[in-house]
Amino acid sequence: MAYRAPRYSYLHAARDTGGAVYVTVSDTEDPDFTKDNLFDDRAGTLFKWSASVVDPTITVDLNSGSFPTGFDRVIVPPDHTITRLSVTQADNSGFAGATTLLADTTAPVPGEQIDLEFDIPSTERYLRLNIIGTNTHRLPQLVFTRIETLTVGPVLADALDGKQANAVRLLQPTGRSPTIQNGPQQRALEYLYEFALSGADLTTMEAMIAAVGVERPFWVDPASFSTPPSTDEPVLWMKFQQMPESRYTVAVPMSGTRAKTFKLALIESLD
Repeated sequence: MAYRAPRYSYLHAARDTGGAVYVTVSDTEDPDFTKDNLFDDRAGTLFKWSASVVDPTITVDLNSGSFPTGFDRVIVPPDHTITRLSVTQADNSGFAGATTLLADTTAPVPGEQIDLEFDIPSTERYLRLNIIGTNTHRLPQLVFTRIETLTVGPVLADALDGKQANAVRLLQPTGRSPTIQNGPQQRALEYLYEFALSGADLTTMEAMIAAVGVERPFWVDPASFSTPPSTDEPVLWMKFQQMPESRYTVAVPMSGTRAKTFKLALIESLD
């Protein structure tokens, strides 16, 4: 039996740059479905071109003298029209001398979520999605992100993993209690990092919590027992249901090493 511990992807290059000025699309965008929808944290919104385009591109400027590196994954939620794509990087906005991060692939299926890992991680300031084909293309979020893995996994014994009703029940003193359905059921996960995180693991966990809080969604690869893991556990768009609980462990001050345990309560995002 194969096992893969949970993985997290909280960076969102187009969103984290801070505005549409750092996201550039080729050709002409549809004024009713603008590029702002590519990074508004709602997988149900759409960006569209105004007419049929040939091999369009979307470029993200990471906008910093010390821009983040190590992006190694592209995610596009369902309801897109992409059948072929590649990802390139460059140190200039004209993409002179660009290098390939993800070679031309025919893996995407229109309407199905795209989740592809790069051939090599990014090192440059500019990232570009190259859509190959002619269409009035559309897509929801464009997520250039980085897979965060920890050397210590959570304790899964008695861990919550199931569906939660997205409903409100109006209690009555007698008779039937009306139930208001607010949306589909949501996947709920609970991960207890009972064995202390320290060093790079602790830095990664604290950075993720600080970056997303309870308001920003991020991507979670659930714990999986299949080969390959994505066959039964595709990446999920989730939020923290409440701020993670963290506690110092006996490693401080006995060992002189800062270490903490964490309890993560996650809920599937329906935005």
